Amino acid sequence: MREYHILVCQWDIYPYRKIIKAFQRQGHHIDVLVLPVKNSAVDPGFTQVLYQRLTACHYDALFSVNYYISIAQACDMASVLYLSWTCDTPLLQLHHPSVYLPTNRIFTFDYQEFQTLQALNVSHSFYLPLAGEAPEAIAPLEEELPSVAFVGSLYDKSRYHELEGKLPDYLCGYLDAALEAQSHIGCGNLLSSMLTDAVLEQLAPYLHLEDWAQENEGQDGPQGRCRRDLRQEILQRGLCSPEDLEILTGRDTMLKLHFATSVLSYEVAARSRRNTLTELARLFPVDLYTPGHPVLPGVNVHPPVDYHTEMDRIFASSKINLNMTIPNIESGIPLRVWDVLAAGGFLLTDYRAEYASLLENGKDLVIYDGLEDLAVKAAYYLEHPEERKKIAGHGQRTVLQKHSYGCRIRQMLEEAFS
Repeated sequence: MREYHILVCQWDIYPYRKIIKAFQRQGHHIDVLVLPVKNSAVDPGFTQVLYQRLTACHYDALFSVNYYISIAQACDMASVLYLSWTCDTPLLQLHHPSVYLPTNRIFTFDYQEFQTLQALNVSHSFYLPLAGEAPEAIAPLEEELPSVAFVGSLYDKSRYHELEGKLPDYLCGYLDAALEAQSHIGCGNLLSSMLTDAVLEQLAPYLHLEDWAQENEGQDGPQGRCRRDLRQEILQRGLCSPEDLEILTGRDTMLKLHFATSVLSYEVAARSRRNTLTELARLFPVDLYTPGHPVLPGVNVHPPVDYHTEMDRIFASSKINLNMTIPNIESGIPLRVWDVLAAGGFLLTDYRAEYASLLENGKDLVIYDGLEDLAVKAAYYLEHPEERKKIAGHGQRTVLQKHSYGCRIRQMLEEAFS
């Protein structure tokens, strides 16, 4: 395989170290650029520095975790491929005219999001699931092993509570019903479909989307290409149709996406995670590792663990690790799942469609359907440690052999440069 010279733009996102090592193990020459960015969508100072860096050195490509508008524009002007790999979904920045720039190679871990991009003729988009990596030596926990552990956020700062006091009673009642409906399905996302045109029109005055739009229409690059100018340029270059561009970036699309993801989805996750952990704590010892100081009856709450130095130890040492997927992720497998399995931990997870093609239920991990099923399966596997260890071992081997960062990087580069 050819060796490439790649500039990595590194942000404070978890898997960068593992990705950089995977590039280097395959013989690629990696330079890392770490810069403070005031606004990842619009930061003329950063874009100027990046454009100068790309034109001063010869790079085959630039890589970042998640997609950034400012990077995409700098790469297009410098004629350098931009490889972005999402670990969050949906990304508001993927609903921007810049996604049609021909230097983009957009890799998304959620197949549903990939299909959306493909349907809108973002032809240089690809499906690439997330990955796991063998941890370094893991020291055992000094304290007693957690029976059931969850490492993650409770989303306590949900914006929904800020809005509740401002919204009319009708809207509050309607949105509460939408949240309740979403909480009762095992996968998928009902929230967007619940936001009808009539509901969106009533919500619009309370969301201040105009402020968001203005931020994303500011000066974006060394040549001062703003969103409106870029939109016209992309149409003139024949990179997409006016219809596709309008569907992807239109006001109604952005309003629905912004509210469903930034407000409602986080509120569903907050309620679900609190309720699940509290109910499980009535039956088993439950340990939670999370920011802040939440109070959950019966739950042993710990400070957050460092992703690089402590997390693998929790995953490997806990009898049962939980994964509760936020509704924003419609079909994909979140990073937590790959990290737990790669560390050799046993995992109980809710369902997403992509498990069927990537991991095997009952052999690599165990999928639960609702809180009652989760409680039954947690009790069973706590009482059957040999079965639990067998599944954890099989899951670890599957990830390290078939779903490592090395496997994903090879696939990414093959598709990007084909």
